Amino acid sequence: MTSLVIWENYRIFTSNKKMKKLLTLVAMLATFSSFGQESKITYLRAHNASMGVRQDENSPVSEWIVDDREVNILVELHQTKVVIYSKTTQNYYVINAVDAPTGTSKWLCKDSEAKSCYLVMRVDENYPGLLIVAVEYDDLVWFYICTKE
Repeated sequence: MTSLVIWENYRIFTSNKKMKKLLTLVAMLATFSSFGQESKITYLRAHNASMGVRQDENSPVSEWIVDDREVNILVELHQTKVVIYSKTTQNYYVINAVDAPTGTSKWLCKDSEAKSCYLVMRVDENYPGLLIVAVEYDDLVWFYICTKE
């Protein structure tokens, strides 16, 4: 009887479209915010990529060099590093987590050449099931639109 009541409450709660979006958002954030804390590998598949340049770390992108290109790129989230398998394999080593707005996770990283960058992950409630992964340097930003594998 108790499980029937719980199921009925869950069904009513999720019948609202906004609640479904909220539940999806919370579930994805819980999955991806645990990155850097667990030892298992999480796999993402990037379907679109964009690259832009900017004046400095706090500036918006001023020019898009690659704009929403269709790709098929594997992204591995390890405990202390991220590997992006594009034309060249990119390794980003996590230094520490950084404060970020609600719905966003951000880490200070070093790439294979010891250059500092930020790895940013966020979900957009307008695109349920998708995760935006960004690699941000002071003057260059890569955006990947991903799904979890």
